[in-house]
Amino acid sequence: MKKIVGIDISKDSFDTAYLDEKGRMICQKWAYKSSKDINLFLDQLAKDSCLVMEATGVYHKRLAYAAIERKFQVCIENPSRIKFYSKMQNSITKTDKTDGQLILNYALDNERHLKYFELPRESAEELSQLQMYQSGLKKEIQRSRNRLESIQLHPEKSERVEQMLKEDIERLEGRIKDVQKEMRQITKKDFK
Repeated sequence: MKKIVGIDISKDSFDTAYLDEKGRMICQKWAYKSSKDINLFLDQLAKDSCLVMEATGVYHKRLAYAAIERKFQVCIENPSRIKFYSKMQNSITKTDKTDGQLILNYALDNERHLKYFELPRESAEELSQLQMYQSGLKKEIQRSRNRLESIQLHPEKSERVEQMLKEDIERLEGRIKDVQKEMRQITKKDFK
């Protein structure tokens, strides 16, 4: 029987929960500032371990990718599924330690339905990052437009600041076009 490890991940650390040979729940906190820290954690796992974690934006990716490269099974679950499971269990307490336990219990109760994560094609990961970058650029444009509108409504507006904001918007719009062109090229090349 494979060893399932529930993992709650944050920016600088992760909390793990698993059952030992006697069925006792073991919880540990791990810092991870580098790949060395991740490897120290992976080194202590049984080779047939299955790591179950929530999707956390980007925080979970370093651990998940390292584990997959070392041939561990990895399941990345939608946080809303874990949250729903928590409600069904009448779980009220919310700490990193209990979240690790909750993820473990979710995995044990749903073991037959866990879907194993596979590394995306490099181009898919690049597309994802380009989309994230584009989204940030769009937000910057909106902020600059809001500032521009505020300046334009000011009774003593600065022509120089107005011009600088217009230039910023134009530069950001150009960058978005570059990103979109790059995304089209990747899509055309790799996703025919």
